[in-house]
Amino acid sequence: MLLMRGLVCFAAVLALCVSAHATNVSNITTTTVPTTQPVSKPTSRAGSPPDSLRWLNDGLHDLDRQMAKIDPRVTPKAFSPTFYWENDGAYTKIYDPSDRHYTAGAGLSMQWQSLLSDDLISSIPSIDNEYASKDPRITYASGIIASLRIYTPRDLDNPEPMQDDRPYAGWTYAGPILQRADRSANTPTMEHFELDLGTMGPRSQAGYAQYSVHQTFGAETPEGWRYQTHDECGADFKYQRHWRTDLQTDADGQPIAQLIPYADTTLGTIHVNASVGAVLRYGVNLPDDFGPSRLDWPGDFTSPLAGQSTDSSIYVFVRPAVRAVAHDATMGDSFFHDNIVEAEPNPLVFEIQAGIAVHFTNHVKLTYSQTFDSLEFEGQKQWDSYGSLVLSSEWTW
Repeated sequence: MLLMRGLVCFAAVLALCVSAHATNVSNITTTTVPTTQPVSKPTSRAGSPPDSLRWLNDGLHDLDRQMAKIDPRVTPKAFSPTFYWENDGAYTKIYDPSDRHYTAGAGLSMQWQSLLSDDLISSIPSIDNEYASKDPRITYASGIIASLRIYTPRDLDNPEPMQDDRPYAGWTYAGPILQRADRSANTPTMEHFELDLGTMGPRSQAGYAQYSVHQTFGAETPEGWRYQTHDECGADFKYQRHWRTDLQTDADGQPIAQLIPYADTTLGTIHVNASVGAVLRYGVNLPDDFGPSRLDWPGDFTSPLAGQSTDSSIYVFVRPAVRAVAHDATMGDSFFHDNIVEAEPNPLVFEIQAGIAVHFTNHVKLTYSQTFDSLEFEGQKQWDSYGSLVLSSEWTW
């Protein structure tokens, strides 16, 4: 708004200079060409600006009226890039490093707040139109994500198919993210929509990525990628809903402990599952979001203070969850063709994640966690675990 007013004022000064120059030229002409007609004086109401400034005054008032119509949620705009790294070794897992099953994942997301986000996401139907209000505490965000996830059997040295284990597989995808939150209710809520489009099989480049990294760092060479799942294009639609409750506040009324239950579902050709869980967190200056980010579910970026808060924060968290699984193509369970190795997914998987999140003022966020999964397929011998590192930043313009 200040920029717009500045441009208007600059234009006004330029116009006045031109007007003054024209007046001087007129005066010179008047002195060189005598005339008997009296010079008329400009007429204006007492206390009103001259004609040359009246249009400027009216224009600024009109600009103020137009800028006041803009929803304060989108001023200023905000932007957040986030990098995700998950691995069952490679410095992220603090004990018992391994290379098996879900062995690595990397991703990059870009999220932003803008007027376009508001217009687009507010048009999505909601229960009782809970997100249709113009209340500034109802906020929106959008973005994109790109990711590569790598899966292997437990024995990388074996060059032959292992029928009692899960197959080599990769899932490379990208897609849009839409989020909306309602902080006006007694129990704030947030919804996350995501559409992942990508490919499995050799085209995912998962085998090349793992082989290159292992060669670079001198790790064990995986020998069985020739028996990975077939090339297969896929699509997954994801939906998640969060509820946030303050459990404890400090002397200033700021929350220091929160419970954030959630429910989600994924429907697509690669995954069909649903889960319920909750994030329990405790710390200082808890951020106005709905829990820490992870590669499966990028974090909330709907906060009205995104990129503006100057407070640092730190908290620890734990996230228990249970997942019902109907289909998992990364285990060779394809809708379209048979694979050399296929594992039967277990219908229920239990998961627990624990970690710490640190926010350095408004620009840098760092989250580290460990995740433990129960047996995911028939024949699996032991639980799996992996470490996760999430680095994000927030900016306004």
